[in-house]
Amino acid sequence: MATTIAQKQFNRSSPRKKNYTQTVSIAVGSLMILIGLAGFLYPEFMGLHLSVMHSFVLSGGGAVAIWAATSNDSKKAYYTDLALGIFFALNAIAGFALGEPGMPGVGYEGRDLLLVRYAPGFIELGTVDHIVHTFISIFFFTGAFSWKRRHMNTKSSQNIRA
Repeated sequence: MATTIAQKQFNRSSPRKKNYTQTVSIAVGSLMILIGLAGFLYPEFMGLHLSVMHSFVLSGGGAVAIWAATSNDSKKAYYTDLALGIFFALNAIAGFALGEPGMPGVGYEGRDLLLVRYAPGFIELGTVDHIVHTFISIFFFTGAFSWKRRHMNTKSSQNIRA
């Protein structure tokens, strides 16, 4: 009897297999951290406008995504993916809608057609930034909606059995 109880406790605390949502969070979060760290050393990395603040936001968002994905609660990864997807989608939409031609003060210093200056000289985003933010949001939304679809399918199959 004692072995069974100890075995159940071990199973509760052991890490579970990661689902697609958690895997996406870890992969995209790692990529965001790498881009953010590269931005601290090379602000013009990949044609981006990586100021210290932009690099910090990317690295912090990536760290939050990895933290949520490595917990044993897949619902936490779902909400984190959804929140980060919305954040980066709004940044991308604002960039494409409100961007105007200009010369940036940070990062890649070539003329940009869709430059948005949230704080001039501090955080400025250009066309490449908007494209990267679009892809980041797509990946996070894919992870979030994958969890939601799986959760809804599980609920409906439980209702059919009942």
